[in-house]
Order: sequence, then C-alpha cells, then structure tokens
Amino acid sequence: MRIILSIISLVLISSCQYNDKPIVPGICISFDDRSIKDWYDMKDMLKEYDATATFFITQFDSLEDNEIEMLKALEKDGHEIGFHGAKHVYAEYYIKENSYSSYLKDEIDEGLQSMRLAGFVCRSFAYPFGSTYWFTDYLLLKRFDFVRSVASLGKEDDLKSIDDIFYSGDNTGAVSAIGIDGGSGVTSAMIEGGLKRAKQNGEVLMLYGHQPVVSNKPEPYQFSIHLLRQILEQSKQYDLKFYTFQELNEKVN
Repeated sequence: MRIILSIISLVLISSCQYNDKPIVPGICISFDDRSIKDWYDMKDMLKEYDATATFFITQFDSLEDNEIEMLKALEKDGHEIGFHGAKHVYAEYYIKENSYSSYLKDEIDEGLQSMRLAGFVCRSFAYPFGSTYWFTDYLLLKRFDFVRSVASLGKEDDLKSIDDIFYSGDNTGAVSAIGIDGGSGVTSAMIEGGLKRAKQNGEVLMLYGHQPVVSNKPEPYQFSIHLLRQILEQSKQYDLKFYTFQELNEKVN
C-alpha cells in the first residue's frame, strides 16, 4: 500500500511540475494545405523577422519534386513540416462512412509513410477543416506530439476572450488556432490584442492561414501577405518568441 501511495505521489508531483512550467510568451503560426511555391516565396520575409512557422502538408503524393525541395529548404531554415492528412478528409464523416481503422490507415498512416520516405518525420498534425472528432485526439496523440483543430470568432469581437487559442503548456497536446484568412473576421487590431494578452499572461497565441496573396481583400482560404507582415512586426514589437509546434513540445517536455 505504501508503495502504491508513493507512486501516486510521484505522478501528482510530475503532473504539477508539467502544468506549472513557465513558457516564454510567443506566437505560433501555421499554414495549411500545399501552397508550396507561395509559402517558399515568404521565406526571406520570415527570415527577416527571425520567425519560424509550421507548414502542415496535405496530399503529399501529389507534390512535384521541386515542391518537395522547397519544403526541405524551409525545414533547413528552422521551420517545421507537419502533416495535414493524405486525403484531406472531414474526420467525422469519413469515420461514420467507414471506420476508425480505415481513417487511420487511409488518412494518416499511409500519408505519414510517404512523407517519411521523402525525409520528413512529422510530429504535429492539423485536422483538415479543423474537424476534430470524438476519440480522434486520443488516437492521433499516440502518433503525434500535437494535434491542432481550429476556433472561430463566433460572437466575439476580439481574440482576448477566446481562451482556446492561447497555449500555456498545460494541456495534453490538443490545441486550437484561429484563422487569419479572408472571411474569418479577424483583423490586425484583434490580433494585436491577442499578442498583448500573450505577452501579459505568459502564453502563446495560435494563428493559422492557407495561401498568401498580395491582395488586401483575400478570398476564403487566402490571407493577405501584408497582414502577415503586420503580425510579424507586432510580434517583434512585443518581444514575443516565434514557435513551431515542435519548439513548443521541447519547451514543455
């Protein structure tokens, strides 16, 4: 009995140490799908601000050789290459029409193997459409350190009150981010408010987008490159650290 109590005490102590571990305030930006050339064109701008990001790749088998080389160049610059599904399916619907085992085989494991053979070992996953589903977090966290879903503004008029998009190192690896694409309703002023909260509370603001464009009126699944530059500038202004998902993992483990 004494041994059992000792073990329980050790577990509780370890848990408290994990939850209480401070994190340097920062921002974690990720990009979804496979706009490889457009992402590569951001390479110098990201380097200008010493910014790192995570690029979540979907349908990897459809990429051209030159696109794979661009991803390797991004990785060499310190960016993370993550996984966004082999088929880019909506998890809930796919599981209901097939099974959990089919989802893992078709959407996850085969795609991971293709990326591994090309030299990419993916430890972070972003749900296509943000479609986390009952039990999938549990299953996927056996394969990944982080799984990312998405949050939306809803009826909120700022980001400071959306707790789900602020990471403090005290969760199990399931996180959410809010989009900066056209139609998201998220403005640069809202983002600056989120950055201020991250700085004040010792948190990491989680943002994501899809395809960068020059237009100041981007379509859904596009974000303005000018907005991204503003985010990078504001992050430097508030002395926030840029994180990839794996850098977050290294910080809290």
